[in-house]
Amino acid sequence: MDKVLIPWENVLIYRDFDRCRRWTMEGGFARMYPLQACVRLAVKLDFITALLKKSLRMYGYRRVPGRAGRSRRSRGLAQYVLGIERFYVF
Repeated sequence: MDKVLIPWENVLIYRDFDRCRRWTMEGGFARMYPLQACVRLAVKLDFITALLKKSLRMYGYRRVPGRAGRSRRSRGLAQYVLGIERFYVF
């Protein structure tokens, strides 16, 4: 291994407790975390919707009104979450 002197005080928050407390607001963590959570939820809803659509197609329930309505509702919820994510104000 190379013996390199790394200035940790410039890389990480090193023994500065006040800076560590301020980091969440100054670093953008508090602003960006809801966006990341919204994107993860949208991806999960898209996956669940695709599974539901595939199972309805496989069992032939795609034309049954009640079953098709559930598929449309789950897709609508996924699109709603994606819309929230798209218009998220930074």
